[in-house]
Formats: sequence, structure tokens, C-alpha cells
Amino acid sequence: MEILKKILQRIYYYIQLLVLLIYIVLEELIWEEFAKPIYEFILKLRIATAFEQFLKRQNRYIPLIFFLSTFVFGELLGLLTPFVLAKGLVIVAIFLYMGKILIVAFAFWLFKIEKERLLSFTILRIAYEKIIFISEKVKSTTLYQKLLKQLKALKSYLKVKIRYIKDKIFK
Repeated sequence: MEILKKILQRIYYYIQLLVLLIYIVLEELIWEEFAKPIYEFILKLRIATAFEQFLKRQNRYIPLIFFLSTFVFGELLGLLTPFVLAKGLVIVAIFLYMGKILIVAFAFWLFKIEKERLLSFTILRIAYEKIIFISEKVKSTTLYQKLLKQLKALKSYLKVKIRYIKDKIFK
């Protein structure tokens, strides 16, 4: 019985490790390197300001419709991507995922500017609070901290190596 318990603990540890690695890669690589610059670009556009003013004049259901439709569509693209990739259509999968990033970045921008009104919907407020709670809980685990530290060190190391290679090739 003790051996079974140790095996199950080991399996749980590796599942947790895999989930955390996926979470960190998505947060650090995808958000920081791709989605955040797009998000910041959207903020600088004049059309974004005009759209923001348009939303402010509408009732709270209009921002909800825009937010949910863009967010759900973006997530559906994200769910479709592995299936397209499994079919061997790598380029299409990359473009699908890039589209997902663009759409979800827009949804996050929309959430930021309409957060108060969107959170006035009970279901969204509860979901938001649960997501924040789970995110903080995950980020406070020692395994997460350890993985994050190792991945940041790896990221810094790779940046230095890539910069060195670029300098050698393009000099």
C-alpha cells in the first residue's frame, strides 16, 4: 500500500509539473512576448479611443456582448489550433494561434476599460474572483516559484546566446 501511495504521489507531482510548465510558458512567453505588445499597440490607436468612447455611451450589455464574443471566439481558435496542428498544417496552426492572440488581446483591452461594468454581472465577477484566487494560489506554490526561476534563467541564457549568434551572423 505504501508503494502505491508513493507512485500516486509521483504521478501527481509530474502532472502538477506539466500543468505549471504549460501555465508558465503561456504566461511568460505568449503573453509577455506577443499579446502584451499587441495589447499596448491597441491602446495607442485613435480608433481604440473612439471605440472606448462609443462603449461608454452604451448600456452595460453592449460591452458584455463585445467582450464575450471576442473572448469566446479567441478561445475557440485556441482550441481548434491543436487539431489543425495534428493534421500536419503547421503554418495554418501558427496563423490560427496568432489570430487567437490578437483577438484575446483585444478582449483583455476591452475588459480593462470596462472592468467595472463587466464585473457588475454576477457570473463574470464570480468567475474573475475564482480565476484570480486560483492564479494567486498557483503562483504562491514552491514548485511554481522554482520552475519560474529556472525558466527565467533559461530565457536569459537563450537571449544572450541568440544575441551572440545574431552578432556573428550579421556583422
